[in-house]
Amino acid sequence: MSTLYSPALAQTLAANLQQIRTQLAQLDAQALARQSGFLKRQPRKIPLSDFLLALVALAAEATLSLERITAVVSLVTHRTYTKQALHKRLDATVENFLAQVATALFGQLSNGLRTQGLFRPFRRVLLHDSTVQALPDHLADLFPGSGNQRHKKRATLKIQFIADLLNATLVHCSLSGFTRNDQAAAPEVLALARRGDLLIRDLGYFVLPVLAALESKGIAFLSRFKHGVGVHDLNGQRLNLVWELKTHGRFDREVLLGDQRVRARLVALPAPEAVANERRRRARANRDQRLNPGREHLFLMGWSIFLTNVSREVGRLNRWRWCIGCAGALKSSSRLGRAIWACASSMPGAPPYCACRS
Repeated sequence: MSTLYSPALAQTLAANLQQIRTQLAQLDAQALARQSGFLKRQPRKIPLSDFLLALVALAAEATLSLERITAVVSLVTHRTYTKQALHKRLDATVENFLAQVATALFGQLSNGLRTQGLFRPFRRVLLHDSTVQALPDHLADLFPGSGNQRHKKRATLKIQFIADLLNATLVHCSLSGFTRNDQAAAPEVLALARRGDLLIRDLGYFVLPVLAALESKGIAFLSRFKHGVGVHDLNGQRLNLVWELKTHGRFDREVLLGDQRVRARLVALPAPEAVANERRRRARANRDQRLNPGREHLFLMGWSIFLTNVSREVGRLNRWRWCIGCAGALKSSSRLGRAIWACASSMPGAPPYCACRS
């Protein structure tokens, strides 16, 4: 057993591994490994299920080394596993294998969603999100990344995806540079969503005309509220959201938003104190002075504020959104973003910005 982990940490890891093992036990890992080309013969030393368990357990770690991976493999199997042996297994097929495993686990999540009466009225539950993946610098002209003080060009791929949580399918995937933000990608969903769908998106996709278009098409949505957008009652009178919350402690009412007077239901729920304090800490620490929050903004960070056009329990819907957000973090850490990029870039004549739809 490697000495990389203390006994207490090893005990915690063992408990977490058992939870992951329960989920992986429902997969046919052998079939997925053979389909991806990762498994060509029966493993002689490390069982495939244990090897997969170790890799999934490490998915949330942003920085990995061969030593750390072999330590977890040894913890799972109770056998010594060398860095040299691991190095021989790490090729392009392991990324394809993990991508198929992630897809299968995503299907397990969809089975749970189907049993929730909360989502029964909807034909599809669409999650629109994005992730990024660093690329070699020579691709900076095709996939420009964020700038730095030395004005050195960086290459960063941004992957926009829309997934149907109820049916465990990828509805839409588009590739661009990092400089194309989520707001620019917000209208992509209008060509894909249909009446009876529910769309769940984060604050980065907040665009009032897009929300208005969704409403006109009979598409349900759930979005975070963007601070600074004007809120009016149905008679057009400006509402003071801070006063409303100080007086009533919460808010749930049909309102008109912005100069466009987009109609939506605004729901403000008290946030846990620890969550509110963390939001304020991050806001104060932001180096972008344009985002320096005022007293009113800091106060509103004590609430989780949503916009929707459905009458269901918003808080519960949003908890599902953040569960999927955690899954997205695992996906990025496990280099699945690179696997998606490899598939897209292998297409003949793939342009700098390409899209593939199911």
